[in-house]
Amino acid sequence: PTSANALPPLLDARELAKLSPFDRAKALLHVSATPESLPCRDEQRERIRQFLGDAILGRTGGCLYVHGVPGTGKTATVHSVVRELQKDEDMDAFTFVEINGMKISEPMAAFSHLWSALAPSSTSSSSSHASTPPRKTSPKAALAALEHHFANPDPARPTTVVLVDELDQMLTKRQDVLYNFFNWPHVAHSRLVVVAVANTMDLPERELSGKIRSRLGTNRIPFQPYTWAELKRILEARLALVALPSSSTSTSSPPPPPLFDDVALQKIAKSVAGISGDARKALDVARRTLDRVALRLAASPSSGAAGSTAPVVRCTIQDATAAYNDMTRTGPATFVRRQSTHAKVLLLAVAQCAKRAGVPDVELDTVLAWHGDFVRQAALVDARALYPASRSELVGVVAQLHAQRLVATESQRLDVFQRVRACVDEGDLFAALREDEVLKAHVPKVL
Repeated sequence: PTSANALPPLLDARELAKLSPFDRAKALLHVSATPESLPCRDEQRERIRQFLGDAILGRTGGCLYVHGVPGTGKTATVHSVVRELQKDEDMDAFTFVEINGMKISEPMAAFSHLWSALAPSSTSSSSSHASTPPRKTSPKAALAALEHHFANPDPARPTTVVLVDELDQMLTKRQDVLYNFFNWPHVAHSRLVVVAVANTMDLPERELSGKIRSRLGTNRIPFQPYTWAELKRILEARLALVALPSSSTSTSSPPPPPLFDDVALQKIAKSVAGISGDARKALDVARRTLDRVALRLAASPSSGAAGSTAPVVRCTIQDATAAYNDMTRTGPATFVRRQSTHAKVLLLAVAQCAKRAGVPDVELDTVLAWHGDFVRQAALVDARALYPASRSELVGVVAQLHAQRLVATESQRLDVFQRVRACVDEGDLFAALREDEVLKAHVPKVL
């Protein structure tokens, strides 16, 4: 099997063995670390493997829609399945291509990216010259080439598995990009399999036309937010690898003591699960807890004393609580707490409108309409919790939020049709707004 995109490298046990238990734990808890196994996603993993395996061996095309809130292991699970299939000697050869909507300049660039992976290499007539990769083509030329490629079947053509990540970023007004990606798998003998990953369950119903939904089909796999028990299990699985013998110690040496108390891991897992269920957030909090304990031990008087042994790193529930509070009370969430009530309602409006639309950015006019409806229904002005504000004043508040980098707007536009997106994590935003006495009853839970 070939891969037009290199999969994230797995954790190297030999490199980990060279590190101290503390540094090893920090490496294992990093969000970019890719373990061999992913806990708590066995059912979804098996369904994805079944779908891809059947399509590759059957030499057929197909579409699969994978959805779930950020940090629930969608992309990592697909990567894990592809990696396993690439190593499977009984699996037919296939080409893997990954297209991330956040990493391309425009949705149309996806055509160029796909064609660069599928285009045949140009080989010189002289046998001494190696094949050269195809030149980069424009999106329009790549689209024409792809249409010709899939319309002309080739018995020797291997199956192509395309992972379209951040699907909501690929939406266009005409929706022609997604139409083509979901239509080509249904062309006879195309041997194209598309796995679309998005953060919204009902994105197809909300944003896609009927002809695109019909081609996407009903193959859908949901990834629910992690529960606190699952998050704890994920942390434990990572930390279990710390017990690997270091290259500087003998294999008969006892394993290092646990770095975290069990109640500390419970605290981290329950705190994150109560907000978002995001595994990446839980890993960040655990890593921050380690740093906090290491700094405290380094500052203790006994740490630098002559002849003293190295202090033992042990993270308690107090350390985990302090690290979590540090993370939620610093950064953008801190600025959210300092905003006026109108500004907080506008931030809530941006998040709710984007969530309802299933896309990251929405028109300012939609946000202002939501703000007005919310203020009227919650009777905030009548209760004197909020002063009446004109539309121009609210646009000025949005400009202030943009200046503080709490929202991103199309700065070149000054009208209400400019698009706005939140720059604050949804979980952190809702947690900060829930501390407001006026708004706490109106802020929904993420889960």
